[in-house]
Amino acid sequence: MTTDLMWTCPNCGREYYGGDEPLPVPNAKGQCFTDSEGEDCPGNPPSNLLVSETYLNATEGWGLGESGVYESFTDNKGTLFRAMQREYGRCISSVYVDGPDGKVMKIGWVFQKNDTYQDTGKEYLREVWVTVHDAPDTVVRTSHFHSLED
Repeated sequence: MTTDLMWTCPNCGREYYGGDEPLPVPNAKGQCFTDSEGEDCPGNPPSNLLVSETYLNATEGWGLGESGVYESFTDNKGTLFRAMQREYGRCISSVYVDGPDGKVMKIGWVFQKNDTYQDTGKEYLREVWVTVHDAPDTVVRTSHFHSLED
């Protein structure tokens, strides 16, 4: 059985993998059906902004961890920015990526402030890269089975 991601409903985000079940035939809205009677997709895209955070030790130059993508408390970029600034310190830069069309896209902010290690109490400069997402990350899985036959 293959586990490659075949299709993701743009409305509810449900992922369909080859071999798991028959792929849906999207309705007129491009949404998945929820049952054999063709009932409309029940999901809705998140109403608030999706964000992820990457935590770095800027003093020593290594990573501390990542939050993964999650739904924030607001749908307003300005409100999100101000809340992140209160939590993570001054904004020192923006985060950019090359978009699908080759143009540069601003996708987030970089914040810095002094923090202390919980175990030693030693101070360091913490940097947090906050990125805003349109949808959760898509993960494609492929099984690579090893034959136990001689």
